[in-house]
Amino acid sequence: GYIKSIIWVGDKTLSQLSACCPSIDPSQLLCGEDGSLRLDYNLSTTPVLIANEKKYASVAKAAEEIKPKYMIITVGLENGVGYCTEEKLKEYYSKLIESVKEASPDTKIILQSVFPVSRSFEKANPSISNDRIRQVNSWINSLSTDLSVRYLNTHSTLTDEKGFLKQEYDSGDGMTLNESGYSAMIEYVKTHGYK
Repeated sequence: GYIKSIIWVGDKTLSQLSACCPSIDPSQLLCGEDGSLRLDYNLSTTPVLIANEKKYASVAKAAEEIKPKYMIITVGLENGVGYCTEEKLKEYYSKLIESVKEASPDTKIILQSVFPVSRSFEKANPSISNDRIRQVNSWINSLSTDLSVRYLNTHSTLTDEKGFLKQEYDSGDGMTLNESGYSAMIEYVKTHGYK
């Protein structure tokens, strides 16, 4: 019941969640038109697909309509990790979170860590290193405390001993999880989210 009561808001790293996990209905996933959700000044107003209504709206508007019990937000790999300062990241996240709180006050918000990337992805995209991802995750964790929302460190369960995305969780592009990776993430959510 807990997993079914979650709405997931995410960037490309979450875009295949419902396709890979039969336990997640497509209506539980809010992503942008191309499956992305960029961490920038438009984050709180970027239209996301409300699948069961086949329409687009901001995350806050979707929250207002759906009134989810829980909302897990996973953004930051796209446009964030490689470019955002701590100040800007917190500004963009705060605006989004405050808009959701206003639209659906009873929704419990969980900020999920940015997922790790593979060694080959990091080599090809040096600005998106796992060291930088860990730094960004520390900012998100700090912000969750400031805004009185939950932080979920799924990053820790997806990394190998050297801090890269585990090979068995890589869909092949070095940043998106495969079915095993999403399953591991969901198991972590079950044991580390709200009771």
